[in-house]
Amino acid sequence: MIIKKILISLVFLMVPALMLAQNTFYMSVNEYYSKVLYERALKGDAVAQNDLGSCYDRASGVERNRDEAFKWFRKSAEQGNMLAEYNLGWYYFSGFGCQKDYGQAVYWYKKSAEQGFGIAQWKLADCYFDGIGIEKDDGQAVYWYRKAALNDLSIAQYSLGKCYEKGIGVEQDYEQALYWYQKAADQGLDIALWQLGECYCHELKDYTKAIYWYQKAAGKGFDLAQWRLGECYLYGKGVSKDYAQAVYWLERASSEGSGIALYQLAYCYDNGYGVRKDKQKAFDLWRQSADRGLAIAQYLVGMEYYKNKGEDGMKYLKLAVENKYTDDSAKGDVMRKISTCYRYGRCGVSVDEAMADYWMKEAAKYGNVDALKIQEWIKRQTGNIN
Repeated sequence: MIIKKILISLVFLMVPALMLAQNTFYMSVNEYYSKVLYERALKGDAVAQNDLGSCYDRASGVERNRDEAFKWFRKSAEQGNMLAEYNLGWYYFSGFGCQKDYGQAVYWYKKSAEQGFGIAQWKLADCYFDGIGIEKDDGQAVYWYRKAALNDLSIAQYSLGKCYEKGIGVEQDYEQALYWYQKAADQGLDIALWQLGECYCHELKDYTKAIYWYQKAAGKGFDLAQWRLGECYLYGKGVSKDYAQAVYWLERASSEGSGIALYQLAYCYDNGYGVRKDKQKAFDLWRQSADRGLAIAQYLVGMEYYKNKGEDGMKYLKLAVENKYTDDSAKGDVMRKISTCYRYGRCGVSVDEAMADYWMKEAAKYGNVDALKIQEWIKRQTGNIN
């Protein structure tokens, strides 16, 4: 029995990524492995200490215990193990087994990053980019994104491409942006596939190539690409206009929870594009889109409820006002509608003259309602690809 356990342990150590089923021995492979690690960790083996911390983190052979995981990650990290340094940084960042401390997270990420660990380099870059645990520094963010990208980390390649596209921390350079997006896309990163489509669609105006990359990302289930692909078929960008295909891709994106896809799918039902015209279905989809935070949907749903004196009207009118993406021309219009609701007790609120006056004063800050500007905003949102 002991010989069998030892043989199985050796297999586990030689092929750590091998998925092993629970065996029929008294002690499972994972339990035996964790016991071996524990004995080595007690003797000060830094690799074993990190691996034991991982066992406690993943509940592999032991019960999950993040306090214990933190303890062993720290012991290993203090001996300079770069994986443990990263793991300890992640624990400080997440507040696992310790009090959340972004400064300590950055400290340990940097220790690991300086030893060349790609994931730590990427996480450190993110901290510099967002100013988390350290002063925001776009130049340092690019420096560490590049380090991680050269380590062939696809998400870092994507992030570096984004910096070149937007001119963040480096001079804007679309050629370099495309290069790094392509590197990440070659590894199958769905957001990079989509981003290549965005670059070809909006910056380079090459809709044929845009469609190619949207299709790649959409095929991997990336909802933004599915939405864009549906939009391309809806308006005939890079492909022949095909309402049936538009509906197909918009439905797929909607099933993933995309608010903008729900909105444009509603547009199809409202006009009978690729489906039988159904005004109620369109409204239901607009409301779902509004509930997912899309400003234009919140505005339209709020206006519809206002027109029909629906009790949910105030909810959507206020959502539209609070949404930072609502156009100012529409925002002033909504505020006037809210004032009217309070003045006459509409849309699920009681008469309240003070609130009516307040909202009318707020509306005045946006000037007179410009119906043409509101319609232009709605048109831009409906045909977002233009």
